[in-house]
Amino acid sequence: MDLTTQSLGKAGERLSCGSSEEVRTIGTTLASQCRRTLDICGRALDPHVFDNVEFADAVKALAISSRFARIRLLVLQPEQLYARGHQLLLLAHELPTYIHVRVPGTEDRDFNEAILIADDAGYVHRRLSDRYEGIAHFNDRAYVRELARRFDDLWDHGAIDQNFRRLSL
Repeated sequence: MDLTTQSLGKAGERLSCGSSEEVRTIGTTLASQCRRTLDICGRALDPHVFDNVEFADAVKALAISSRFARIRLLVLQPEQLYARGHQLLLLAHELPTYIHVRVPGTEDRDFNEAILIADDAGYVHRRLSDRYEGIAHFNDRAYVRELARRFDDLWDHGAIDQNFRRLSL
């Protein structure tokens, strides 16, 4: 997949994803081009997509690039993150001012989508978080607003997981 013509917030076309590698490549490219906000929601922050050095480096670069950077991780099954020592969880402990982690409220525990939103412009959206089929775009603010409303609603009803608070690394 050639993403050289894709630029977050400037140009692009709707992309289809069908494999973990495609989702990983698009997600990492979006995160590396991101300058302000990154929101990620999923059942367990898929290790094939998010638990790798390239993605973690992009998230860390965003976090330390500006004091106004904000990264929010909404995880439906956080116990899998703890068991694995997920790189984004480790980063959240290292940079708690910039990276925030929540679990959804009980009314949202059946949510099964995977969403990545970058700078209110780009996204990766998979309607089923356990499948890699989805869509992505580097500049579709209208669709991002729709996804952001859903993410914000889940975030507002969520809470900090008590195990995350007690985890010492």
